[in-house]
Amino acid sequence: MKLSVVTACCGATEITFRFLNELMERTGEPLEVVIVSNGSTEEENFEMKSWQAGFEQRGIHIVFMERPEPMGSTRAFNLGIGAAHGEILALLHNDLMIRQTCWDVQVMEWFLMHPETGVVGFHGAKQLGAADIYRRPYELHQLGRGDTWSNMEDAEAHGARASEPKEVVTLDGMGLIARAEDLRAWGGLDERYVHHMYDHDLCLMARQAGRKNYLVPIRVRHVSGQTANMPRYNEHFAAQGRDAGIHAAAHLAFYEKWKGTGMLPARV
Repeated sequence: MKLSVVTACCGATEITFRFLNELMERTGEPLEVVIVSNGSTEEENFEMKSWQAGFEQRGIHIVFMERPEPMGSTRAFNLGIGAAHGEILALLHNDLMIRQTCWDVQVMEWFLMHPETGVVGFHGAKQLGAADIYRRPYELHQLGRGDTWSNMEDAEAHGARASEPKEVVTLDGMGLIARAEDLRAWGGLDERYVHHMYDHDLCLMARQAGRKNYLVPIRVRHVSGQTANMPRYNEHFAAQGRDAGIHAAAHLAFYEKWKGTGMLPARV
């Protein structure tokens, strides 16, 4: 079994380089990393491609995909899913720093030992959706997470710290890991979500397919907001209300998609 990492960037070469270095230092097996560069300049793409030979010598094979304009997370990840060769695909934000040695071996062993697994990740919640979510008119806060767990460096700032794996309803999009065959069977990430809510959506698709989602207590640090808050990235989505507008539209799309399915509210 092999694991491939898929990530996306819009410039942000310094943080992407840090991301790759962390992977190289913490990964136990040779690793394929698919980088979808969407909206980066020619100079930024040239800089990132110049790293390939150096990382290749150190056990990381980089597949580099250039796109001239920002596409949003879901489209970028779907391109990467199509190009990756691993049986297990880790969709990771480029501002996620892995802090645990041999994290990839731990993840692959989990999938081998737990065939019921749908999605695993590094920050999860046992509750998604308010109890009265479909009993009164839509309100954005009805889709909040509850009872959250992680083993991030600052876990207590986001919920509770987990030292053992936990079954969860949903996982944070900073890290979503699933079997390649499942991701493709489920149609990849739903591109109605530009860069919000796709994490909850994928986790519900896994549960709808009869799978279970798990938090694996791997130590990570999430820098957060490195792409969605970029002026260049936001200007491209100005007509959609920039990040705030995309966020609001994604919440409503998620609410409508899962209405009547019995999947929300969800609790484990």
